Amino acid sequence: MKPPSTGRPITKLAAGLHNQTDLRAEQTYLDRHPLPVAAVELGGIRTAVFVPMLKQNEVVGLISIYRQEVRPFTDKQIALVTNFASQAVIARERPAADRAAGSHRRAERILAADGHESTRLFDSSAPS
Repeated sequence: MKPPSTGRPITKLAAGLHNQTDLRAEQTYLDRHPLPVAAVELGGIRTAVFVPMLKQNEVVGLISIYRQEVRPFTDKQIALVTNFASQAVIARERPAADRAAGSHRRAERILAADGHESTRLFDSSAPS
């Protein structure tokens, strides 16, 4: 994963797991970036963990949990969210794989209904 090239807070968060015990003490809040300021002042968020969803070392999403009090998350809680992020990436990819498999099965049914062997579609050595 490449380090972020911009100073935008969300880009920095996506670069790796971040466990922020007190958002009011974070530099992005102190620098008055809109996202952390809104999170603290409008949402009352004080403690947060941001976990990137990674697919082949590329960020495809971000999962966050937070508290409205200053109290760190435990290693066990962070591990649970990290595992959930990994599972979410798999679940996100599942529909595409199902669609591809469904297309393959439909092609086999069409060929079988037409009296052709489905292996001919995929076997370059089969006579045409």
